[in-house]
Amino acid sequence: MLNTSRILAALVSFALLTGCKTAAVDIAAETAALEARSAALVAAESAKDRDAALAFWAEDAVMHFAGGPAMVGRDALGGVYDQFFAQVRQFSAEGTRVVMAASGDLAYEIGINRAIVIGQQSDLVDVGKYLSVWQKIDGEWYVVAVSATSDAAFLEAVETSPP
Repeated sequence: MLNTSRILAALVSFALLTGCKTAAVDIAAETAALEARSAALVAAESAKDRDAALAFWAEDAVMHFAGGPAMVGRDALGGVYDQFFAQVRQFSAEGTRVVMAASGDLAYEIGINRAIVIGQQSDLVDVGKYLSVWQKIDGEWYVVAVSATSDAAFLEAVETSPP
């Protein structure tokens, strides 16, 4: 009986010691994977591909823009994309900083965006900034929240050639 107790205690101790250790997270690799995923999202948005863009968002993602209510969930975000794509001639964005959690499954991205908005008299340029929160869900990076604002109080006219 004493040997069984010692063996059991040793096995439990071993399990606790090895089970508490987690594999080291390769932060550089996770950051690179997130940056690639972010670039693919921007490519879908630049192409005005609603369905492709929505695939990068978590099911319950939240979008905050100045002057509007919070938009929650992919259905609501699809409506935002529909309106946005109808009003924008060109769109681009670039992440300027990614900060990855030590766990390797949560990060935030700061970036700038630029849109050419279709105006009545002429097209307008809008440059702004965004903060995206990404979470690794089932092995893939998804946007779970974003907040974006314009840097301009008023949009300025730009000269563009018709598409």
